[in-house]
Amino acid sequence: MLNITNNIDSLRLSRAEALALELKLNVSSKKHLWKTIGDQLYDYHIGRRSSGDVVVANDQMEFLKKLHAQPSWKECGDL
Repeated sequence: MLNITNNIDSLRLSRAEALALELKLNVSSKKHLWKTIGDQLYDYHIGRRSSGDVVVANDQMEFLKKLHAQPSWKECGDL
């Protein structure tokens, strides 16, 4: 499992969930700004990165949780 954390809260993702979140991030307004996070999600999905922690800022954590809660990446274009 990949653990995204801001050292207060965390979001644990399977490989499939990491890809889904990466796709949602790619269509959001943050796709270029947070490219590093997207790359880490994708790398975990394809096995280039092993499980572990991805430490993010508080605002990033809140945004990623909001994306993760969306049922489909299509709804993430407005975020």
